[in-house]
Amino acid sequence: MQSKNDHTIIVKALKSGDATAFEHVYDLYKHPLFATALRYLKDQKLAEDALQEIFVKLWQNREAIDELQSLRSFLFVCLKNHVLNIVRTEQTRIKAALLANQNKERISHQTESDIALNDLRTYLDTSLSALPARKKRIVQLSLIEGYSNQEIAATLQISENTVRSQLSQAKKVIRRFLEQTLVLRILLSI
Repeated sequence: MQSKNDHTIIVKALKSGDATAFEHVYDLYKHPLFATALRYLKDQKLAEDALQEIFVKLWQNREAIDELQSLRSFLFVCLKNHVLNIVRTEQTRIKAALLANQNKERISHQTESDIALNDLRTYLDTSLSALPARKKRIVQLSLIEGYSNQEIAATLQISENTVRSQLSQAKKVIRRFLEQTLVLRILLSI
């Protein structure tokens, strides 16, 4: 433990740029500062960097040190602020990495969904092209444009029963084609 008089002498020498006084302060406080930094940062390299940073700040700001203030308190406050900055920076980095990963997953999922949807549209278009013109038109009006059976009947000037019948037949053809295509895709992917 240093006496108040010794502390004042060391701080005055440090303020005047005395390298020996700086080395004395370094030797006196490096182990407790390092141990504290390591306890909070849990990484030897980060703790070493923190220790170096604290002593660089001490040297750069030596002329502003208050002779009445405890040098130990000054160093530990500097260390606490430095550690908090590192923790904040690390939290920000982790949040940014998580957000980037979530965006990447969402884009990947969206891309997969887009591919599947495009494949389905292609299969649907292929199955529709196999239908006779009238059935194809009924399916387009019903499934793609959202017309009711009554609206389709009025538009094409046919009975609602004909619309229901043609739509039912067309759906069977489309369903059979899609099932065959799906089975084929499954067999090809094995």
